[in-house]
Amino acid sequence: MIYTTMLRVLADNIAGPVCDPNDGSNSLFGIPHWYQYLHHGTKDTFGKCVPSLNDLKEIWLIVLAGIDILLYIAGFVAIGAVLYGGFRYVISQGEPDKTKQARETIINGLVGAVIAIIAASVVTFVARSLT
Repeated sequence: MIYTTMLRVLADNIAGPVCDPNDGSNSLFGIPHWYQYLHHGTKDTFGKCVPSLNDLKEIWLIVLAGIDILLYIAGFVAIGAVLYGGFRYVISQGEPDKTKQARETIINGLVGAVIAIIAASVVTFVARSLT
């Protein structure tokens, strides 16, 4: 008991106390952090939790988090395409060619958003099954 307590105090002094880097972390527009699937880290001298890597599996978790970030951005771009298509539809003034192009932009944006949502769900499922 005393031996394990001494080892814990020694480890805390060398590497900092163990923490979860995802506790209380805020992200911009809900986009996840690159360390989203890492659940251990050490506190630095300023008290901030810094993610740490222990094995090769965690590198794949970072890669999956990077893919997840790109899929979130793709979802935002798809929503932007839907909004842009809607704007083009409103200003088309009933011209058939412009209306058709705007409708195709809206449909392509919606398809892109659905694909991004499904892909992000698959990546999240795979990453959580690895952790």
